[in-house]
Amino acid sequence: MKTSKIILSNTLILLITIVLASCSFFGKKEETNLNTAETVFQQGDALYEQKNYDAALNMYKSLLVDFPTSDLHIDAQLRIADTYGKLGKYEDQMNILIRLLKENIIPGRVPEIYCQIGKFYEQAALFNPGQVTSDTADYKIALDYYTKGIKYTDSNDQLSKSKAQYRTALVNAKIGQYQEAIDGYNLVISSYPQSPYSVLSKMKLKSPDNTTELSLSDKAMNSYAEILGEQIPSDDGLPAPDDIQEVDDGSDDLFNQQESDMLDDGTSTDESEINLDTNTPEESSFDNSEEPPAENQEMESDPAFEDDSTTRNDTTTVNE
Repeated sequence: MKTSKIILSNTLILLITIVLASCSFFGKKEETNLNTAETVFQQGDALYEQKNYDAALNMYKSLLVDFPTSDLHIDAQLRIADTYGKLGKYEDQMNILIRLLKENIIPGRVPEIYCQIGKFYEQAALFNPGQVTSDTADYKIALDYYTKGIKYTDSNDQLSKSKAQYRTALVNAKIGQYQEAIDGYNLVISSYPQSPYSVLSKMKLKSPDNTTELSLSDKAMNSYAEILGEQIPSDDGLPAPDDIQEVDDGSDDLFNQQESDMLDDGTSTDESEINLDTNTPEESSFDNSEEPPAENQEMESDPAFEDDSTTRNDTTTVNE
């Protein structure tokens, strides 16, 4: 009897020790996972900026699998959606974005989602040569989503809202609504003075009918500052969700390349219909140029993308 009590006591002590050790282990593991999740996310961004989209996609996906409780889940899913777009997998991209909208887990990220959907439809418009006119359906859908992002009241994501306002102005320029474009650029400058998009808007006001996309790379921003004769505003005080920095996705250069291809291959109709500034002289990229453009010359973005031969034959408006 005495022996049984001793065995039972020892067993209880062993179980308590195991439980305490397990709690300590999993607590440390969760802390390690958080740091590692951040590292994985940063590695994905680095691969993305290097245009290694397949590897970046796998990195972002591994974060979702290996760190299911990470605070970076929404960010990783947004990166995955954007990367799908770069790979021409538009259906996969939209599936993620619409699901995130419906789930609405973090309302603060909604304007960013609307921006990505808007750019999706902007790109779709480029795959409809011969229909890129002032009443292009895809451009109108893009404008609708940008407006939703700007007016979304449950988010204070000023960075994404300033982006939506800037792209609204740019799309208006693309469809020939130049006064609306000018008003839109001025609104970005007055409403979001600390946003990098206020700088892009100032550059656009030099030639509002020029629809060339502008880069957000550090080198490009410094060149804009030199041209404008002012310092680039710091966005340190600009509210953005979770302090996740926007990746310079290079879509600016992708738009430029696709618009150029439409003119070169003869698939577009009349140049006046598509409202492209085809008379803008070619400029060397920031990465290859030694000198910044002259003050009266419009900036072009860094050519960071190869031409993607993927085409999209039809576009379906998403009903939320």
